[in-house]
Amino acid sequence: MTGHEWDEGLIREEFYSADAECILAIDIRGIEEQDELIWHFEEKSRFTVRSAYQVALRLRNEATCSLSGKSWNFIWQSKAQPKVVMFAWRCTFDALPTNVNLRRKGILVQEGCGACDEENETTLHVLLQCSFARLV
Repeated sequence: MTGHEWDEGLIREEFYSADAECILAIDIRGIEEQDELIWHFEEKSRFTVRSAYQVALRLRNEATCSLSGKSWNFIWQSKAQPKVVMFAWRCTFDALPTNVNLRRKGILVQEGCGACDEENETTLHVLLQCSFARLV
C-alpha cells in the first residue's frame, strides 16, 4: 500500500491473479488508521515466544490426536503380542528412545546413529534408512 492506494505491481507479483483481483477490489482510500500487527493466539494480541511455543505444542498434539482414531484402534486391537503392539505404537508416535529423542529430553548423547554413524538416529532412520538395519 502506498499512501492510500494498493501497490498494484506488488500485489500482482505476490498473489495469484484471482486473489490479487479480490485484494485490489478493496477500497482503502478512506481508511486513515495505521496498520497494526496482531497475534490472534493471545488475549492481548501481542506475540510472545511463550505463546508461540504453546501454539506449536497444541498443533503437535492435534496432529497426534488426528492420527489416533484409526491408528490407535488398528494398533491396540491387533492380535499381535503386547510387546509388538507397544513397539508399533511407539514407532507411530515417534516415542522410541532414539538418540535424537533422548537429546530432546535433555539426555546428553550423540545424535548420530550408533550402528552406521551416517545420519542422526531418528525413528525413521533406525527402522528404514540405516544401512546396518537394512542388512538385518
